[in-house]
Amino acid sequence: MLFLILSVICSVTVGVIFKIARNYQVPSTQIVAFNYVFALALCYLFFSPDVTVLDASSPWIVFGSLGILLPVIFVFLAASIKHMGIVKTDAAQRLSLIISLLGAWLFFQEQFSLLKVMALLAGLPALLLILNKPTDNKENKWMYPAIVLVGFGVIDILFKQIALNSNVPFTTSLLVLFSISLIVMAVYNVYELLFKKVKFDLKSIIFGGLVGGVILEIFYFI
Repeated sequence: MLFLILSVICSVTVGVIFKIARNYQVPSTQIVAFNYVFALALCYLFFSPDVTVLDASSPWIVFGSLGILLPVIFVFLAASIKHMGIVKTDAAQRLSLIISLLGAWLFFQEQFSLLKVMALLAGLPALLLILNKPTDNKENKWMYPAIVLVGFGVIDILFKQIALNSNVPFTTSLLVLFSISLIVMAVYNVYELLFKKVKFDLKSIIFGGLVGGVILEIFYFI
């Protein structure tokens, strides 16, 4: 339970960092890119993942899917915070647990205790009320939290699939995922800099470092 609470705190902290970064008009895509630079470096330094275990039988399709999905959903998370606020975005993240639980039941034949089901049913109305709360934001772009909800649910299911692979340690999987995600965001940022004329902001390194550190903590607590 303690790890779950700490994971939620770290998740909210990421939202706060993106909220502050928006006040400085720092491009979220640059923050996400540098987040993976720092997450990758910290993962290598503190966890010392063993890359020699990787071979042709490793779950590369899952790695590739997650490596692309993680940064994409991260960008939508930042957009959701911008347009809908931290509270509703975080509520959407929590609701993604429903998709995760359904996936665990359908794909992994996981059984749930009555206590877990009751806890979910007790928390669900509160989250729905938060999402339905009136806001001063006139944009009302529900597409963003909806994508966050579905995206994090799918991500959790894919992480469960990786966890079931006993041949590759989780820390090694993280190193692979961060590497793929970094490549994806590096390519996209180069595209933005060259073709969309988005200016590089040095502050994105600072905010990216903060997010990267927190993200690694989230995976550690999970």
